[in-house]
Amino acid sequence: RADVPAGSLSGGQKRKLCLAIAVLGGSRTLFLDEPTSGMDPHSRRAIWALLRQMRVGRTVVLTTHFLDEAEILSDRIAILSNGRLRCVGSPLFLKSHYGVGHTLTLTKSRPGARFDSSELLRLVRGHVPAAELAGQSVDALVLRLPGQDLSALQRAFAAIEQARDGLGVRDLGVACTTLEDVFLQINEKDIQRLKEIVSASDMARRDESPPSADGGSPTASLVPDASSEASAVASGAGGAQAVPPTPTRVAAGANIFRGLVVKRAITARRDVLTTCCSFCCPIWLVLFALLLLGLSTRLSDPGPALAFTPDVAFAASIGSHGFVTAEGVPILVPDKDAPLFADQLGAHGWAVEGGVPACSAGLAAGRNVSAYLRANPSCTRPAALAIAALQHPLLSPRIIARLPGFLKPFAAELLGSAALDSLLFAFFNSTSTHAMPTILNSAYDALLANATGGTARLSASAQALPYSKRQEATLSSIIAVFASIMILVPFAFVGALFVTPLLRERESGSKQMQFVSGVSGPAYWSASWAWDGLLFFGVLICTLGVFGIVDQAVPAAAQAFVGTTEAACATALALALFGFAAITLASAASFFFTSPSAGLIALIAFHFVTGFGLVIANFVLSFIENTEHVNEQLQPVYRLFPAFCLGDSFYKMASRQALASALGGADAMKSLYDLDQLGAPLVSLICEGVFFGAVTLLLQYNEATSVTQMQQCD
Repeated sequence: RADVPAGSLSGGQKRKLCLAIAVLGGSRTLFLDEPTSGMDPHSRRAIWALLRQMRVGRTVVLTTHFLDEAEILSDRIAILSNGRLRCVGSPLFLKSHYGVGHTLTLTKSRPGARFDSSELLRLVRGHVPAAELAGQSVDALVLRLPGQDLSALQRAFAAIEQARDGLGVRDLGVACTTLEDVFLQINEKDIQRLKEIVSASDMARRDESPPSADGGSPTASLVPDASSEASAVASGAGGAQAVPPTPTRVAAGANIFRGLVVKRAITARRDVLTTCCSFCCPIWLVLFALLLLGLSTRLSDPGPALAFTPDVAFAASIGSHGFVTAEGVPILVPDKDAPLFADQLGAHGWAVEGGVPACSAGLAAGRNVSAYLRANPSCTRPAALAIAALQHPLLSPRIIARLPGFLKPFAAELLGSAALDSLLFAFFNSTSTHAMPTILNSAYDALLANATGGTARLSASAQALPYSKRQEATLSSIIAVFASIMILVPFAFVGALFVTPLLRERESGSKQMQFVSGVSGPAYWSASWAWDGLLFFGVLICTLGVFGIVDQAVPAAAQAFVGTTEAACATALALALFGFAAITLASAASFFFTSPSAGLIALIAFHFVTGFGLVIANFVLSFIENTEHVNEQLQPVYRLFPAFCLGDSFYKMASRQALASALGGADAMKSLYDLDQLGAPLVSLICEGVFFGAVTLLLQYNEATSVTQMQQCD
């Protein structure tokens, strides 16, 4: 029967097959549902002996309708009635608490002899008052003797022995309570109610039965028809079920495939945490990566102009000396010039003070103002302005007297006009980049306001220059690298999760049990790949949904991935092909690990290193002129790894727009499916998925061959 499908076996053979599968994996706990149902007595005894031998070191929970089987195999017995637990205990405990005492069986001396059951029952009740008739047949009588009074039983037996000839009794036998008696005692009320229901049903059936044609009682026809003959042939003499037809090879394979997929679905439902992580982790990290991409537009913005005002140029505190106060930034103007500049400087945010500067003009170049202020903390802080009359160093009366005659009038006029000018001394803190232009802006604005009567004012500000196209491309490339890595990380985790259920089945022996039960290698792996692909498809749909939501909320973030039909299809295709390669890679890796945790950690590390590490290496080497050519030569090596192909695909999509703008606008943008864009990574993922799938089948064949050879050697 080794080549017969399991569905074509008889009931007893199916039980034996199920029992063999249950004990094959070395499980410490066995659940058996009527393990000997449908077996002949010899096979039942053999199974009992096997279970008694194998129960050492195991916990066996079985259900049975054979009370002898329960008593022989069980240490503790639980009796159920109408779906409710009635009692639990050892066989001796149940007999002592629910027993009915003893059972007395009396046989007639000969079939035609006088056998007065009422007289016999009266005789026994004289010693055991609670005795009752349990059953009667043509040649035997069964009495139930409750209680545990052995002396009363002894007297009853002696009385029967003395009167056995007159009572027509040949032999008598006494038996203790059995588990069947216990079961009947517990279910006595239910059995009585069932008898009443059956009796009422029989009476109703007799009342509704039509009379026969001749007026007599209805009788069954003794002439069989074709349908009854067919039914008899199909059922057999003993009423056994008909053997189902042998399914075709395709139908059998489809049933196995469906069963394996359902098995994986049940496993995933039990491990809810892992299943939820495989969905939630990509969603949150992809959302974070897209928001990071949305920041790239803000980083390239030069920002608002910076006005040259004191509160902007000077910090609130430098060391122990504060600059910006409630009155503004202190600025020193000599007393004689204060009325001229006070109003205009105060409008800018300066706190105008009179007095003498911390150092005079003549000593400014030779004195360390910071050291002087540290030694004299009460002095004015180094944001000062001083106005002084100009005395031209090259023009003096003695020098003019020595000039030629035609130059003397001109020099005298120059000296007289220069005396009307003023010299501006500006002291500022050099640690503030915008301190000097702020002081000069305020001073010249004050001069202009005084000269025009306040009708004209002067303001100054600074603004960063916008990025060039190449700078924007570089910045976008850097952000695209980190965004692609952020998208790659959750999918590296998801790709590694597929190895966990495979290693759990391998560790528990479930995989071996399935192959012993007739599952072929291609059927097992095709079902596993189908379920993993269905699970990854759900992750893919959720991820694309996140892309679509972000595209509506922050278009700049997801524009590169789902902004156009081409980009959306390329994103979906890259993720789907990575799932194809990662699933087959996980199946091939399952042959090299024995622990699910070790396999999961190793595969996560593999995807992380080959994805994160190689994407960063590729980016850095491509930006260094001396290594750019070497990096181009290493591209085929990089693409041997699925994680790098996925990361490289997202990097190229994220930086595609910025690079095209730097190289010549939208007209320079290439198709996403060109080989130097996503074409090479996508083709690599297809080849890797096929290769890892073939490696998985070869490893499975090699494992099966090795097991067969070991069995032959044994």
